Amino acid sequence: MRANIMGKMKDVIFNGDSSHTGHPPWPFLDATGSQIIINHEAVIASGVYIHTHTHQFKKKEWIFKPKLNSHHPTVIGTYSFIGTYAQIMHTCKRIGDYAVIAAGAIVTKNVPDCEIWAGNPAKKIGEVDA
Repeated sequence: MRANIMGKMKDVIFNGDSSHTGHPPWPFLDATGSQIIINHEAVIASGVYIHTHTHQFKKKEWIFKPKLNSHHPTVIGTYSFIGTYAQIMHTCKRIGDYAVIAAGAIVTKNVPDCEIWAGNPAKKIGEVDA
């Protein structure tokens, strides 16, 4: 799997025999806030961005302060598919097994197994027969 990784390489964990990515631009895996775990046969298309943190803005000081979520890793389920330019936000900690995320979706919540999500913010639009 090819990807741009921000954070420590040890914080991006590939479980299983194979996972796949699309063509450039490679997915951007931002593991500065917590681990990203990618399970067996997950497909992450071109331009996908997986966020593990956000920034807390302090208006008085006009600075951005990192707000890290280091307690729970972000898990990408077995045989899941994340479409081109989708974004998995720091508030989503799990993409379920056999789940499908549509191209351009902005995922802000956990996605259960065998569900299809699309939109901004992403919502369930269907189910996968697994």
